[in-house]
Amino acid sequence: MRTFPPSWSRTLALTLLCTSFLAQAQDTPEAFEGDDLGLEPPGVQYLPAPAPRAHEQRRLSPDAPAVVRREPRAVKSHVKAAGVPQTRLGEGALSGKVIYLSPGHGFYRDNGLKRWATQRPNTWGVVEDFISAEVVSQQLQPLLMAAGATVVTVRESDLNPLLATVDNGGTGYVEGGDTARFHASAQKGWAPPPMPMGNGVEPFTLGTTRTLDTAATSTAQATWTPDVPAAAAYNVYVSYGSDPTRATDAHYVVKHAGGESHFRVNQQRHGGTWVLLGRFYFKAGAHPESGAVVLENDSAVAGATLSVDAVRLGGGRGLMGDAAQGPLLRPRFEESGRYHVQYSGAPFSVYAPSGANALSNERNADVTSRPRFAAWLHEEGEDAVYVAWHTNAGTSGTIRGTEGYVYGPNPVDGTLNFTGVAGSDVLGRALLSQLETDLKREVDPAWRVRGLRSANLGEVNPTHNPETPAVLLEMAYHDNTTDAANLKEARFRHVAARAIVQGLIKYFATRDGAAVHLPPETPGAVVARNATPGAVEVKWSAPRRWPRRRAATPPRPTGCTRARTASAGTRGRRSRARRPPSRWRRARCATSASPR
Repeated sequence: MRTFPPSWSRTLALTLLCTSFLAQAQDTPEAFEGDDLGLEPPGVQYLPAPAPRAHEQRRLSPDAPAVVRREPRAVKSHVKAAGVPQTRLGEGALSGKVIYLSPGHGFYRDNGLKRWATQRPNTWGVVEDFISAEVVSQQLQPLLMAAGATVVTVRESDLNPLLATVDNGGTGYVEGGDTARFHASAQKGWAPPPMPMGNGVEPFTLGTTRTLDTAATSTAQATWTPDVPAAAAYNVYVSYGSDPTRATDAHYVVKHAGGESHFRVNQQRHGGTWVLLGRFYFKAGAHPESGAVVLENDSAVAGATLSVDAVRLGGGRGLMGDAAQGPLLRPRFEESGRYHVQYSGAPFSVYAPSGANALSNERNADVTSRPRFAAWLHEEGEDAVYVAWHTNAGTSGTIRGTEGYVYGPNPVDGTLNFTGVAGSDVLGRALLSQLETDLKREVDPAWRVRGLRSANLGEVNPTHNPETPAVLLEMAYHDNTTDAANLKEARFRHVAARAIVQGLIKYFATRDGAAVHLPPETPGAVVARNATPGAVEVKWSAPRRWPRRRAATPPRPTGCTRARTASAGTRGRRSRARRPPSRWRRARCATSASPR
């Protein structure tokens, strides 16, 4: 994470150099991101943060429906459930919460090099720009979704470089049923941008939307059937235009190779951007019955309307470019947040916060565009936090461990002078406490987690996001050989991501005066076999039960072997499989025990 000090202040550069030596003397981390990407000097002028959008007429009520909810469905013999859906069935510990996730840096267009470049170098086989995006996509985001949270990432989270989009009125879009319920709308929507897409093009102003009148039962449907480029797992996104007249229970059905997944989406919230429904496997080609997204018009909200816009599968490849520098010929998840927020509907004041939008501004705009995107999308009354995952570097390669930062007017000097959004410091301590417990217990007993610190870091600066608590985590030092090796390990990534999720759960529970309910650990040694005709036997070993901080009654085993039978008279019901031998009974049931 080392680059040259910012050109705006030789004084700050000397200060950082001095504080680096002071930090070593005090056994605090060496200079952290002491460059124009992380630190912002006092007094820098930016465009005003985005004002509330037209549909944000009032503060959300505490019981306002979440942006995305899974729809429980009666079991059908011919319909299966699969994939990694956004949120969960029933209530989770983070249900109703919105987590804005930042995977940090990414590729940017380097005006000096005249090419795309990463913001951090390759040290010991680790490039921060890539590894942070991988952990967020593969570990942190799925764990948060499984706990019930609505997750919004400020960089593309789909590692799949393939892409398929369908816009209303375009190829693959069909309206069915009572088509008289569809109407043209003056509200703007998404349309395919030109390729390459210039750094001032806003795709969500290029197209149109339609509206669909709701009914008590489904009488009309809009269907998007993309031409899937190859069989693979894809993130599924939908877009719509928000308005106070929109239904809070828009019924989306994702038809994929694993069956059908049903969702209810609150279209009064988070309009004008891509809203994630989940990750599902699709076969190549156009398959209306197993490769489509359907919007049904059934709603419990009388007189409401639905907004009909576009559907996206996959992350795609780089598309930002112009005559000065063409597109990045790599997966789009590797691009920095500066380009993703522009692609995702954010206005000029978000992706070009300094007011200048030249190629030379794009690198600095990356840091500030991330929190500004969260503030632009966040709505008053929305229960949300902002968490950034980074890795660190010093000057000697000998420093190890984890740090957490909140905003303060000071440079990185190992002190805490917190002046950020209220609650950020409490959130930071909750995350660091859980990280220390888990990393010492499961990775390295000597792992160092330092106390919470503040710094004038752009990503947690309330100038850009005054609306949510914000914490920046430096998970490990990628210039240290031991830490770099840990960052490459799947186990470290999982433990660290799980600790963040559990820290978030404890933060919200403590703040709300609620009991802490942590998700169960993942079972191991999962085996499925045909036990008897028409039945499947599933067995697994219980996860390791970590010692609790205080004595507690062990939880009862749950999740025992079950089977679905297809025999006559029992179709669609679940029944317990025959009792397995005793040597399996001890290992076949996972418990709800999890670390505290």
